[in-house]
Order: sequence, then C-alpha cells, then structure tokens
Amino acid sequence: TSSSSNNDDLAMQPPSAFAIICATLPRFVPLILPFFIGAWIIGSDEHWKFVETLYYIIATVTTIGYGDFTPQSDAAKLFVIIAMPFAVFAFSQLLGKCAEASASATVIRKEAEIFENGLGESFLDLMDRHSTGNGDGKVTKLEYLQFMLLMMHKVDRDFLEKIDAQFERLDGNGNGELDSGDIMHRMQRTERASK
Repeated sequence: TSSSSNNDDLAMQPPSAFAIICATLPRFVPLILPFFIGAWIIGSDEHWKFVETLYYIIATVTTIGYGDFTPQSDAAKLFVIIAMPFAVFAFSQLLGKCAEASASATVIRKEAEIFENGLGESFLDLMDRHSTGNGDGKVTKLEYLQFMLLMMHKVDRDFLEKIDAQFERLDGNGNGELDSGDIMHRMQRTERASK
C-alpha cells in the first residue's frame, strides 16, 4: 500500500511549468520550423557561422533586429519579408503560452497547497476582518467562498464588488434574497425607463 500511496501522491502533483511548456511546444514547431530552416539556408548562403545564424534568428524573431547581420541576396530578403510576420507571430504566441503555463502552474500549486494544508486560525481572522468578512468573529459560507476565490486569483475584488452591486440592484425589496417579485419589479422599472 505504501507504493500505491506514493503513486497517488505523484498523481495528485500539479504539473510543473516546464511540463506544461513541453506539452505546448509541439503545437508551435510547425509555425516556427519553416522560418528556422529558411534562416539556416540564408546563413549558409551568407557564409555566416553557426553562432551568427543563431544570433540572427533570435534577433529577428524577437523583433530586436540590430541589423548587424542582414541577408544580401534578393531571394533571401524576399523570404524574410514573407516569413518574418509568421515567425514573429508564432514566437510571440509561444512566449505567451510559456508565461501562461508558468502562471497556471503557480496557481495550481497554490490551490493544491491550500486544499492539502487547509486554513489556520490566522486565515479565519484574515477572512473575517481584512478580506471579505464583517468583523464579527465568524466566517459565513459566502465570506469563505469569496476569500478563497480572491486568494486563488480566480477573481479580483473589483469583480466581486460589481457582482455584489448587481445583486443589490436586482434585490428590489432589499431583503438579501432574489425572488420572482424582485425580477418583476426590475422588469417593470426597465419598461418604465424605456418609455
């Protein structure tokens, strides 16, 4: 059972940013590969060293383009003109996905840590006094839910405030609950406003 427990622990581990990037990378190879092959051909045609060609590729797809290495033949220039927008787009998408994967892995690890370790008394106080609570020493289910969503970066405070304001607008009788009377009241107000 010990090895099965270890296997379960491994299965529960969130993927690392590196693993997510490795899984994402193959989708971008077909987009970037033609430019790299063309750049290698240009480098060979221009008699650039391996390092110079690699430098040219990186400077070009990152749009830095120092200009110290430029293709001289018309065919090479035409290739770069056509391929460059696609290579830059693919490279920027790849970098965006890498950043997204890294951020996602961080959030997944934080969520796993919260659910694994639970919350201590300090979190109770934080929820009640400083985050979403009303300072009464107790945390309601709604306050807990709001706190957890904020802590896991699923929503931000502005978004929660907008939802709360919308609820207040819909709650026509102000009793803290929505019912058909509130909806009818809202529809009648909207009708009158449109006339």
